[in-house]
Amino acid sequence: MDKIQTILTAMRADMIPAQERGRWSVSKGEITIERAESFKRLALAKKCPAVDAGHYTWLHCLTLATMHRPPGETVMNDFGHELRKHLEFILLARGRVLVTGLGLGCVVRGLLAHGMVEHIDLVERSEDVIAMCAASVADPRVTLHHRDALAGAMEGEWDFAWHDLFNEPERGDKALQVMHAQLISMYFDQVPRQGAWAMPRRHFKGLLKSGRDVWRAKNRPRKREGTLESHR
Repeated sequence: MDKIQTILTAMRADMIPAQERGRWSVSKGEITIERAESFKRLALAKKCPAVDAGHYTWLHCLTLATMHRPPGETVMNDFGHELRKHLEFILLARGRVLVTGLGLGCVVRGLLAHGMVEHIDLVERSEDVIAMCAASVADPRVTLHHRDALAGAMEGEWDFAWHDLFNEPERGDKALQVMHAQLISMYFDQVPRQGAWAMPRRHFKGLLKSGRDVWRAKNRPRKREGTLESHR
């Protein structure tokens, strides 16, 4: 098994059992061969990503908008295409890493499987999500902080950060990209390389290079057109 497949396998949430706690729940299910073929046809029509046949795990939350249809909104799952959205960050991350948002623990398990991190500080505000999913990331290299990530920056410095929160507009949360942008700004001086779920790719790549360098590049005096540096 190559390194990429090892990481993707570790990211799966097979070890988390189906359960309910408060407004949150974890469910298990199977994508049959027939349904996978249906997904494939939809993917060819560019209506949704393809999903391989197999057993998967979902994390749900009963929001104000979905109270009438349990188990509520799907917050995340461990479909292959969903896991790969985090893969670029996992392969780049080194040293001390800050992760905001536990979810099914996929990102943290991927980081641990890659083996390039020294320590992970993991932030999660939901006591129910912690109770259901924290055991799946239990490791001496992981410190779990039960707190609201947006309540203020924690003390410390990290080499990389990944932000992946869940927002509920009905309860007053801002748009997801706004929340992630707030976190990136909040940790601007403490983490040189940051990324976030649902951030536009042009910002994601720049942020992974260095938030400080991106700021300097945007705010330095513009060179006159026609010079070599203006076309770099």
